[in-house]
Amino acid sequence: MAGLILDEIEELQSLIAGYQHHLRECEQIAGRALEYPWFADDQNNFPGSTYDDGVCIGDHIGDSIVQELADAYTKLKKETNR
Repeated sequence: MAGLILDEIEELQSLIAGYQHHLRECEQIAGRALEYPWFADDQNNFPGSTYDDGVCIGDHIGDSIVQELADAYTKLKKETNR
């Protein structure tokens, strides 16, 4: 019984890690589109960081950064009459 529980915990941990990776990728894609600052460009606060570390999304979470991107998209569409 304990073995089955441990197997289930391992599977759940794997699913969680996959979701976390997916969410980070989505946040990074949106952050780059919104021209967020790169960690690598601020060596004072993020020493040793590289462009592989991505952009700094601050205190945003997936929902809020996607909302900001959607708002920017909607505004641009209105400005260009599309």
